[in-house]
Amino acid sequence: MAKIMLAKFGSALAKPTWAVDQPAVPVVSPELYKRKFIIKAKRPKASYVAADAAANSTRLAREQEEFAEDPEDANANEELAAAKKKGDEAQKKMTVAKELADLVIMSSKHYKNNDMDQTAYAHEVCSLGESKSAGISQADVVAYREYNKLRLTRVFPSGARVNSSNMHPQEHWDGGCQLVAMNWQDHNGYPLRFYKGRFHENGNSGYLLKPLYMRDKTVHAPQEASVNLTVTVLSAMALPKPKSSEKGEIVDPYVFMYLEGPSLKSNDKYRTETIQNNGFHPVWQGDKTTTTFEVPVSSMTTLVVQIFDSDGHPGGAGDDLLAEAFLPVHLLRGGLRVVPLWTVGHKALKGSFLMANFQFDGKPAAQ
Repeated sequence: MAKIMLAKFGSALAKPTWAVDQPAVPVVSPELYKRKFIIKAKRPKASYVAADAAANSTRLAREQEEFAEDPEDANANEELAAAKKKGDEAQKKMTVAKELADLVIMSSKHYKNNDMDQTAYAHEVCSLGESKSAGISQADVVAYREYNKLRLTRVFPSGARVNSSNMHPQEHWDGGCQLVAMNWQDHNGYPLRFYKGRFHENGNSGYLLKPLYMRDKTVHAPQEASVNLTVTVLSAMALPKPKSSEKGEIVDPYVFMYLEGPSLKSNDKYRTETIQNNGFHPVWQGDKTTTTFEVPVSSMTTLVVQIFDSDGHPGGAGDDLLAEAFLPVHLLRGGLRVVPLWTVGHKALKGSFLMANFQFDGKPAAQ
């Protein structure tokens, strides 16, 4: 495998320049490994893989010869069995070939109860299932963030998700997890749509810089002040029909909004009135077009904006989602703004948008 990757990837394959159990020099960073293939696997010491294997084999052979001289010796047989078991366990540990180990940039690390070992290295990766990660975050999210300042954590969906559904990524991001893996097959599911929407920031590069309180070992809580975000919905333009169909009745749109983020004190959701038979240019007027959200941590909070077609059923049951947008609060600017929209399949709706006015009371959004 190592030879194939070297031959196919060539100079695009990143290689470590540091020894095992040593800090990475230069420090691992997205800029350093831009447009590079990075290998994540176990990286045992080369001497352990080569020398230990030979030593175990030689010692086991010698013990077998000694015990073979007296096969009736019960103690000898027990010792031989123990030696075989120890040798088998050692062989099981040696699961990475030296040629492959020499290509590993991100080395696997076992999770140990928010271990704050200061010898941890940034290129070490701890892999956790979604349930394990969620449990750690719920038990002590601050300690989890401190743990993730020292090393990387990758969270993957539960194997019980046989239908390729997804977990909600927000809880794991709040704990400082850098890599939250998702099942890409479920492209219409809300968790993956929300996930993709969050990464619109930074040009869909797949990399976002975490807030200071999630990176700096001397900062243990968000330093930003809570803000009140007031949103006034004004109008929309060229809304699609349900399921992007070209035929069908004229839609009856309404706007639905809420926040996703850490430390939210309430589960406020806002819905405008329904505009009857106007999907081309619906206009909202009156006192019920404005709502205010309290945002404790704007750097990690997203405003979710969704536009539905009302079917007239109580509670919105059966209403079709026409378009949506996921807006990182810290990127919002005050004033009249055009909000671009996406389909349920997360494709940009060219020519479709929502007009809204955003105002901040408290610390203003980033400029």
